[in-house]
Amino acid sequence: MYEVYVFPTCEKCHRLTDEMEKRGIGYEEINAGSVEGRGKIRELFKNYGKQIKKDENGWLILPLVFDSCEKKV
Repeated sequence: MYEVYVFPTCEKCHRLTDEMEKRGIGYEEINAGSVEGRGKIRELFKNYGKQIKKDENGWLILPLVFDSCEKKV
């Protein structure tokens, strides 16, 4: 099972989750803009901050996919 961090208006995010559904890949969609989603992202940064990619302005690049069993980027 994967954790997929998305923004509701992100076209790349929707393409990814559509493809995962099409292939039968299990995932939990997490809205990165919600209070709960931001809290989960802060927790990820504590442990995996160097592995999480940001753009040239320092913004988080989404979609962000983690294996919820192993918590790998």
